[in-house]
Amino acid sequence: MSVRTLLPAIVLLLPLAGRLAFAQPAGTFEKAVVEITRARAGAVVAIARIRRETGIAVADPFDPFPIRPSDLPQQDFVPNDFGTGVLLRATPQSPAYVLTNHHVVRGGPTEDEEGEYRLVARLATRHQVPVRIFAADPRSDLAILELDPATRVPRNLPAVVLDEPVDLEKGRFVVAFGNPYAIARDGSPSVSLGMISNRGRRPTPAGPPLDEETRRRETIHHFGTLLHVDGRLNLGSSGGPMFDLEGRFAGLTTSLAALEGYEKSAGYAVPMDATTHRIVRDLLRGFEVEYGFLGVEPLDFRQEESASLPGNVTQPTAARVGRVFPNSPANRGLTNAGGLYPNDVVLSVRGLEPRTRPATLYDKQDLIREVGRFAPGTEVEFDVYRPHERRRLTVRIRLGKWPVENETDIVAPSTRHPDWRGLRVDFPTARRRHFGKPYVFHDAVLLVAVAPETKATPRQGEGELREGAFVTHVNGQPVSTPAEFARITGNVDGTAVLRLLGGDEFEIGPLEPR
Repeated sequence: MSVRTLLPAIVLLLPLAGRLAFAQPAGTFEKAVVEITRARAGAVVAIARIRRETGIAVADPFDPFPIRPSDLPQQDFVPNDFGTGVLLRATPQSPAYVLTNHHVVRGGPTEDEEGEYRLVARLATRHQVPVRIFAADPRSDLAILELDPATRVPRNLPAVVLDEPVDLEKGRFVVAFGNPYAIARDGSPSVSLGMISNRGRRPTPAGPPLDEETRRRETIHHFGTLLHVDGRLNLGSSGGPMFDLEGRFAGLTTSLAALEGYEKSAGYAVPMDATTHRIVRDLLRGFEVEYGFLGVEPLDFRQEESASLPGNVTQPTAARVGRVFPNSPANRGLTNAGGLYPNDVVLSVRGLEPRTRPATLYDKQDLIREVGRFAPGTEVEFDVYRPHERRRLTVRIRLGKWPVENETDIVAPSTRHPDWRGLRVDFPTARRRHFGKPYVFHDAVLLVAVAPETKATPRQGEGELREGAFVTHVNGQPVSTPAEFARITGNVDGTAVLRLLGGDEFEIGPLEPR
């Protein structure tokens, strides 16, 4: 048969060949999504937040008074407040908790308080379980919930294990689970397919700058941490897990970003990167989450100023240092280069142990975010151009602790260091109400709790030992971090002498045995 004879047949077969060529990749993609859905849906829970004064009405056909209160809603009960969570384990052998957004469960019960709301989780097995807030961090908008131990649930719940951090690039496909409009209240989560449209996004500001309420509501995400997800993340999806096509836990979906005048919203997700892993691991241990702090006035270095930079600096903008507060971490360098100086142009920052990749800084928001990614006490390196010396240098600094503004929403049943004789201490900048403004940094630790049974006798000065005092010495040894305080007091057997800022001294005796 000649080529001329075969040509019409080849032309007719070309469209079919094209469809066959694309069918295999499309089928593989679809199969991956189905397999991830099948493997991960069992770890997703629907969360209902129910105001206690309202109660839950339940019909009982054998009760002459057909409506009675209950701790658990019926399947057709639609709560006014709802969201999503994911069953999570620190290790394969660890107990399962629920990870979600803090705003989904704010006001719920804790170990110490009944709370304004009841919280109920419905599992994929259709078990309903009362839950309470085990640990919460308003700055990251994350919370860990504990399942009611008295409720019988399957032993081997299909929880996600907190494995390695995931750093997704733009363009990666993701599978998100949620409880949109509370339709997953029957235990079967809804699934949607999306793509990472962008990274490092900033939601709408929490409020007017420098406003007290703004500072209280502000999270680290307002400085640019979130993933923008091109997917269906409707009301109720907050707190839902998001997986990449390899099945890795890649993010936790959060509130929508609706713009006035537009009918559609942009979906956001908290990335399950190294920073979020640090936060979640602290919450699983019941600790208060801590964030790094420099002690400078951050400013923007604008593009029109970039002509003053040396030729080996190619970025158009950066962060610039305004004031450097005396005795702050930024004021104390760990090398001969010293700390940061006013007008220093900060180009990038990286951690040292473990060593991280340098994070380029394009504005003051980037500086606040990248410093906050590290825990206090961490040593970090700053790539700096110093205009008055006309040189580029590396500045090494040990970070302090970001002053907590919204401490009422923190839930932390455990402490990194045990209380000593009824005293609990923290970094001197731990609480903004004690830190004050203008910022004044002390070489001391802050007393954040003094138990009634603490035996404190004035030795020099008068008055009582109270929360908010700054302790500078223990038995003549200087202390400036909680770790130093724990190390020194751990070797004290008898009475110890605490010297406070200002010179007052107290003798602290051993507690009476109970």
